[in-house]
Amino acid sequence: GGASWSSSALRLDLGDAPGASTSLRPQIAIAAGAIHVAWEDRRTTGSFGPDVYAISSQDGGATWPASDVRLDVGSPPAQAFATDVRLAAEGAFVCVVWED
Repeated sequence: GGASWSSSALRLDLGDAPGASTSLRPQIAIAAGAIHVAWEDRRTTGSFGPDVYAISSQDGGATWPASDVRLDVGSPPAQAFATDVRLAAEGAFVCVVWED
């Protein structure tokens, strides 16, 4: 709950080596002890724009999955322009929306 913090930074955008991708405008929602984060991500270059990625911790941020998940899967990476990510959570439900 913020009473203590890790002594080292934790990277949640896991697609590329640090500094190799650009993650923009993260959104955070907390519900039922879980923390959810979604963001615009330019890890895959292309002629268009960012994709949407997300990751969740089910134990209040103590542990995180080994990989994040691309959400805008309707087209090949970087072939759309997914921006303006919004995130909401209530109980066990999470909703992520974006402009595409």
